[in-house]
Amino acid sequence: MFFTECARLAEQHLDLAHVFARLDSQLRVMGTAEVVRSGDLASFLKVDLNQMRSALDMLAQERVLLSLEMIECRYCQMAALRSEYEEGLDEDDEYRCTSCDRPLTDKPIQIITAYRRGEKWQEV
Repeated sequence: MFFTECARLAEQHLDLAHVFARLDSQLRVMGTAEVVRSGDLASFLKVDLNQMRSALDMLAQERVLLSLEMIECRYCQMAALRSEYEEGLDEDDEYRCTSCDRPLTDKPIQIITAYRRGEKWQEV
């Protein structure tokens, strides 16, 4: 495996070994991906969503990934850091999607957990 943490976690969690194998291969080819979403990866890799979330959380604990709390635009599904959203509300009482420019303050926000490269992310 490319990430030694994936190999070690696969050995420790045999029920998730196939998830770590697929995830390891995908992370390797993703290179410098900015945002990794569990739902997208689970669908793409044909893996159970709950298993994918567990695997990504474990990789975040190992510092291969960094777990982020984000908000998601209900119109275009663009993700933004929740801290940026809250900062925009504090400054302007409004936050607009950076992709579709629609206001996100008129409806309840969709909070998601996403991941970015962590300090142990290896680049090819």
